Amino acid sequence: MNEAQTRRNILLLNLAFWVVAIAFPYVIRLLPTGSGHPPKIYEVLVPIIQIMLAVGATYHVANALRKPKQG
Repeated sequence: MNEAQTRRNILLLNLAFWVVAIAFPYVIRLLPTGSGHPPKIYEVLVPIIQIMLAVGATYHVANALRKPKQG
């Protein structure tokens, strides 16, 4: 795999992390609940999961930039 393809893959995966992080609150609100309202824990859980996805994206990009170039 050449360097341009590797960069493209890294950027696409980073973009995927951010798309999921942004879409997560909207998707979670679509889940049905017994009361018809989202549980109170969602107010805490959703931002924590978004932060975890942001950390995952940052870690992935930082790890990819740290790897020595092969070839």
